[in-house]
Amino acid sequence: MLNAASYDRRGKHETDIPTPQPQAETHSWLSCADGDPGRSRRPQAAAGQGAQAPNGKDSAKAAEPAPRLKSNSFPKAARLRQRKDFLRVQAEGERRVRGGFIVLVSPRADGGPSRLGITTSRKVGRAVVRNRIKRLVREFFRHYGQKIVPPADVVVIARPQAAKLNYEQVKRELSSALGIRP
Repeated sequence: MLNAASYDRRGKHETDIPTPQPQAETHSWLSCADGDPGRSRRPQAAAGQGAQAPNGKDSAKAAEPAPRLKSNSFPKAARLRQRKDFLRVQAEGERRVRGGFIVLVSPRADGGPSRLGITTSRKVGRAVVRNRIKRLVREFFRHYGQKIVPPADVVVIARPQAAKLNYEQVKRELSSALGIRP
């Protein structure tokens, strides 16, 4: 005999109760696994065609990467990278304060090219602001660093006022501190 739990109120057995089954969607958003009916369902490597010349024909010259312009770079030889160099410039260098920057200048003993070191603290602003200031100072030094006579190691310390400066103002202040005519 069946127990009472297997019956519902109307007296029918659970197995006799019809349950609605979900219908498969006939209009799905994607027509196949990748969403593009023209693509195959399996991943395939793209055909390697290579670069083409402007006239549409293959060319070995078109496949070559564009040469980097050396004038737009800021090479490692133009940077102060070691802590001991920063400390030497701070101890021996001449201090010049101009608006948003403190500039420390120490002539190079070895006669090499001028080098730049940049320091920005969190007092200046958030990382985006500090990085913007560093880009502006590097851009100035890239254009006018070779005009520093005699060649020197330069450390630029950004002050909070530097956060509001544009490139022209940075150029004016740094050229004044370094004695350069832009």
